[in-house]
Amino acid sequence: MMGWKVKDEGEERLSSSFTMALLNTSTTFSAAPPYACDATTFAALCSLHKVAGSLTHGRKQLVVLSVTSLEHVRKPLLPRAGFLSKPTALVSERVICTDVQPGLKLELKYAKPPAKDFVEFMETMPKQEVVAFFRDIAAELEGFRQLQDFHMKVRDGDGDFRVEVFFNEERNGPDVAPYEDCIGCCPDTNLFVGQEPGMASKDCILEQFSLRPYAVCRLDAKGRTGFSIMPVRHVERMSELDDDELYGMWSVATRMLRQVGIPFISLILNHGRYRTLYHLNLKLWVGNKAHDKFLSTCNEETRELWNGLQKFAANRPKKQQLCFFYRRDGTCRHGDFCSYSHGEYRN
Repeated sequence: MMGWKVKDEGEERLSSSFTMALLNTSTTFSAAPPYACDATTFAALCSLHKVAGSLTHGRKQLVVLSVTSLEHVRKPLLPRAGFLSKPTALVSERVICTDVQPGLKLELKYAKPPAKDFVEFMETMPKQEVVAFFRDIAAELEGFRQLQDFHMKVRDGDGDFRVEVFFNEERNGPDVAPYEDCIGCCPDTNLFVGQEPGMASKDCILEQFSLRPYAVCRLDAKGRTGFSIMPVRHVERMSELDDDELYGMWSVATRMLRQVGIPFISLILNHGRYRTLYHLNLKLWVGNKAHDKFLSTCNEETRELWNGLQKFAANRPKKQQLCFFYRRDGTCRHGDFCSYSHGEYRN
């Protein structure tokens, strides 16, 4: 069974309703490559807009609104024991998911062309599309795959961006009670208990980059070269955010990068046992040079605050638990400012 629509090159773009089609191997893709194929048919897992092939006879364009094969369609079935998805699948009209390391790592990408890096995606896409993208990711992770504990990392690729999700690793966080001195909810909480005079949580807030009443931007409370973006309301999972909070949290990060003029490296959003705090906490990591550039734009008060923050962080007692990254990789990017032990580790 085949279905397609052919139009003249000057004709208006067809409506966004989806049409299923199977393309034979003689067809070539002129706009976007297929995301998966088998030996007999191309099974494109994203919304392809223009395809040139023998069917067009060089005069028309075959406009494929959506192409898939039944083998790759994500059926609306509840997760069941022992179920493994295909290595790559279109999980919604806008999200492609790949099992990079089955049982350990997923990669999710925005399916609609043209490709964009993450900052461009946030700045050019409508709010409702950004929200829908992250809602679809949450549905895939928490709904279809039933994941509660995972490390989610957003980073740029070759002209686009991807969301990497790591799971099934040994993690033991968070290590404080949900509302006990929550640094996101209690502005007077001392970030460095046992050190006097200490530093209050509210002292780290960067109001010039915050978007109240939805999200607050802070200096990293452990003195590392990055920033923390928290919803104003106490929530523990991205799926619990309303649309304004969800969009606000991600847009604060990209707006700050653009305003300061520093490059994007990665954003981290941990869930479940991968967290160190109960309050949802988006980490924006930047390099040392980029952080120095940020400090050069700050007033003297903020620079003094940063210097004090680093001194307190360097004197913070280390946790007995060995740093996960140090144990796995033999090194940790946070160095002396890591909260966990970097002692000798033997398998």
